[in-house]
Amino acid sequence: MNRTSWSCAALLLVGGATLASAQSPVMRSAYHDYRVVTVADGLVNPWSIAFLPEGDVLITERPGRLRVVRDGHLVDAPVAGVPEVHAQGQGGLLDVLPHPDFASNRLLYLSYSKPLAGGESTTAVVRGRFENDRLTDIEEIFEAVSRGR
Repeated sequence: MNRTSWSCAALLLVGGATLASAQSPVMRSAYHDYRVVTVADGLVNPWSIAFLPEGDVLITERPGRLRVVRDGHLVDAPVAGVPEVHAQGQGGLLDVLPHPDFASNRLLYLSYSKPLAGGESTTAVVRGRFENDRLTDIEEIFEAVSRGR
């Protein structure tokens, strides 16, 4: 499947074909035509998005929440088990990435601004198992050797 097909498949997966065609105009660029479709309302500083094999969409919010969009609707409660983040400036909960074999091992990777003593922070990466809208078995796999705000 080429890049254009993947983009269209992702758009249809998130927004739904009827929603995309009925509510948003076609935008044109030098390389592709596309539609802008709202995936979820009510997010606070959405930062990263990941598509899961069964159709759920995960979105990080900079203040430290991992959110789930299921069947086109934002799940009310954020995902439990996300580590505490230092959310100031551009710091906060950053990227979310499913493991390449997520369908069988349910592993997610999160990068975030890890709080340190004295109001400082650094960047860290954790891995955890995503089951029942909860992150468990959290393991820190990287911490940058840096400090700052």
